[in-house]
This record gives sequence, C-alpha cells and structure tokens, in this order.
Amino acid sequence: MDKTLKTINAIVLTDKDTKRMEKNRKVLVFQIGYHCKKIKDKKKKDARCFISPTMLQVRRYNFFGITIKKYTFKVCRSTQFIMDSSPEIFTIDDGIIPPLKLTSPDRELIAAVYHYFMEKKFDECGFSFQDKRAYFQSKLTTNNNNDRSRIDINVARSQVVESAMEATKNFSKNDWGKNFFVKFDEEEGIDCNGVSREFINCLCDAIFSGRRPDGLFRAFKEDDMQSLVHPTTDKERNGLYDLRYYHFAGLIVGKCLYETAMGNTLLVRAKFTRSFLAQIIGLRLTWKYFETDDPHNGKVRYIKECSISDLGMDLTFTEEEYDGSSKNPRLVELVPNGTKKPVTESNKMYYLNKLAQYRLCSRVSKEIDEFMKGLNFIVPAELFGIFDENELELLMCGLQELSVQDLRSNAVVRGVSGQTIEWFWTSVNQLSQEELARLVQFVTGSSQVPIGGFAELQPNFTILCSGESGNRLPYAHTCFNHLCLPECESYEQFNNVLMTAIREGAEGLLMA
Repeated sequence: MDKTLKTINAIVLTDKDTKRMEKNRKVLVFQIGYHCKKIKDKKKKDARCFISPTMLQVRRYNFFGITIKKYTFKVCRSTQFIMDSSPEIFTIDDGIIPPLKLTSPDRELIAAVYHYFMEKKFDECGFSFQDKRAYFQSKLTTNNNNDRSRIDINVARSQVVESAMEATKNFSKNDWGKNFFVKFDEEEGIDCNGVSREFINCLCDAIFSGRRPDGLFRAFKEDDMQSLVHPTTDKERNGLYDLRYYHFAGLIVGKCLYETAMGNTLLVRAKFTRSFLAQIIGLRLTWKYFETDDPHNGKVRYIKECSISDLGMDLTFTEEEYDGSSKNPRLVELVPNGTKKPVTESNKMYYLNKLAQYRLCSRVSKEIDEFMKGLNFIVPAELFGIFDENELELLMCGLQELSVQDLRSNAVVRGVSGQTIEWFWTSVNQLSQEELARLVQFVTGSSQVPIGGFAELQPNFTILCSGESGNRLPYAHTCFNHLCLPECESYEQFNNVLMTAIREGAEGLLMA
C-alpha cells in the first residue's frame, strides 16, 4: 500500500468504524469530531479533527472548551493525506500552510471519510469540462434566492471603480443577484443589458488589465501587456489601493459567474496567472508555476538545470525582499531557521517549491484572502474544487472565438517533418472551440490571444520537433510559445498523444 491516500487501493474498516463512517458522510457541517493529537517537536497536544464534504479542520481547545487554534484544509485532490508507516500517525499537507502532523486511533476512519467526500465530489459532476460547468452553474443558482428584480446603480466613468464601490457598499448577497440597471453620470444611454455589460467590462479593464505597475494586478515583467497578471503587494501599490479593492474585485468576478449561470453571459476580461487561479481552487503551488507566471526568472531556471556546486552561490532557504524605497533588502526566511539551512543539490527542488509558495502566495496572501472573501460572498468556495486552473480560466473568462486559419497563417514551423505537420493541422481542424482553447493554453499559458489575433502574439506561436518518437507526449515552452512535437508512426498515434497533452495541460510544461 502506498503511503499517500491518492494511491491507496483499499482502507480496511471494522464494522463499528463502517457504521461511524456512514453517520459522518450524511453530515454536511462540522458536527462529528475525531480525537487526535497534534505533533510538533516531539510534543503532542490534544485536538479534534472534523470533516465535511468540502473542508477538513483540526481544532485545539483550551481548558474551558474554547477553540484556541484551528487548521483548515480543502477537500480536494491537491490536499495530500499522508499515511505514516508508524501506526496512527498521518500528515495533512495542502502546500499552502505548513504540513500538519497528527496521531489518532481513528486514522483509517478519518482517511476513509476524507477519501469518500473527495471522490463523491467528482462523481456527482462528471469529468468533462461541460459536465463540471453544468454542475457548477446548477449548484450556484440553487444556492441563491435568484431574485432578478431591478436594482439601480449610478457610476462615474472617470472613476468607475471607486464610484461602483460606493454604489454597492451596502449590497446584500440578494442584491448582488439582482439585475443591475446601470447609468453612467451625464450619459443618456438606457440600460437594456448593454450598459451593464459595458460597466462590467470597464471595471475589468480598470482592475485586471495590468497596465499600471502600481495597480491592483500586474505582470511580473513590466511593460509586457501580453503577460498574465497577478495581485500586487501593498509596497508595489504605494498605498494607492487598500484591501477593500480586492474584496470588490472578488465580488465582480462572482457577479460575472452568477450572471452567466443565470443565462446572462458576463465574462471576466482578464488574463490571470495560473498560480492565482490555482489558489482560488486550493491547489498546491510548486516551482512549475514559474514557467507560466514568471518565465523570465533566470534564477529559478539556473537552479533547476545546474548543479548547486557549479553556481557559485551560497544559497540558504531565504528570499531577499526589496520595498522599493531602499537598496537594502529584507531577508525573509522560507522555512523556520531558513538562514541556517543551506540549499543543496538534494533539497534544491524543495527550495524552489518554497520560493514559489512565498513569491506567488505568501507575499500577497492578504490580497488573495480579501479577493476570496468577495468571491465567496456570491459563489461558495467548495464549488471551485472540481476544476483545474485551466478550466477555471475558461469558466470565468469564457471561450474566445479562435480561428484555426488565423493560427495556421501566423504559426512558425521549424524542423518538423512534412508528415507530422500535416497530421498536426488535420488534428487541429477537428478540435472543438474548447479543445482549441486548451491547445492555446497549453502552448502560451492562456486561452486568450491579443485582440488582433495570432498575428499579434509575441513571441510567435512556433511548432518545433521535440526529437522524440513513438508515444512520447508533445511538450511546451510557454515563455517562448513553443510547441514541441514528437515523430509518430501513424496519424492515430500522433492524434492520441496530442489530445492527451492538450487534456492533461500543465503536465507537459517545461522550464524554458
């Protein structure tokens, strides 16, 4: 039996524990707790473990029975439930908060209940994107009152974000579900959905465009308007926007998702980083997210590809943080006592994972938390767990109309045999719009292309030979927009590996 729950074939329960599991699986909130002990530095402290269909929570109490500490994990495939070889000991690790080591006589029962809820979530909604989207929209509309009466909003185009925040500051959840009737100050337009749609587009442009280096979202590389955008730190914003703006940004995304579920399609005009989308879902962040989010980060590439001894760098588990006003950096420890923990060849991937978790998550945790509070005010957090980050982009931002002819006219082909490129275009011509979007996602990191189409995509969409053959999967260098294709023995074999790569998405990414 493998140590991780993801690959456990069977969990053996006694008749008594089977009855206890049956009782727990019918409970939708934290009502049934299992006694456990939290292990840290060889010390054990009493706690209780609760499991619902969406969350696993460990709570510690004081003498009076008041909760003094709690640790919450999403029930999803990225939360690892690690069974220790020693009896009763297990670890819960979601890659976001530090791993939690526990011991409990009910370990197998806790694992069985967790596994049941995780699998049930996916069984109910199906596995295709269309099935997941239909399930999501059905649950979202069921969870709301669906009061579609009219609610008036007056905003100023010159200060659309600030005026919209003021106009909606007292809105209840029911108000956010109503039909917005928008009027721009000193403009004569009558809203028959057109003005409200323009209102949402103006908000998305102001919040998510990434044009301002001191804005709410920006690309990691300045002056790159085709890069994906990520929340900015307070220091990068120079105090211009407080956390209320992120809460409002989450509300706007939630409003778009709800309106689309109700049949009034409103798409979020944004190109978010994969790591930001992953955090909405609750996925673990690893060094691989640098590939799409911050591809120009040479330090990550050198550490991954080179031997630590050859780099000539005395690295420790720390990160230098500049505040913009001083040339003297602040040293941030990535792990406890990180200044005393050297980076070696054997632990360098662990170091890169911790670096990704700090740069892409911890630095902007307050901003992301506020965004999530706004988003979850309208859309329950558990509904996002059925998607991967690529599917979430399609759900939020929609399927941009993509043209195979436009792609073919502007793609650059280098070193690929005539037979392989013929098979490639034959396969691509048979793709649905969703599958074509997934192909563009796979190669460029985003399903969306510039307004001018593939002709304006920089760097060019480039098709190369991978130098491999047979059943080897195609892979992509997203920072260069390169697609590397293997040489196959038949069209059927080629089409199979291409479709597998498109569907698996991130598994084909390589650091460039």
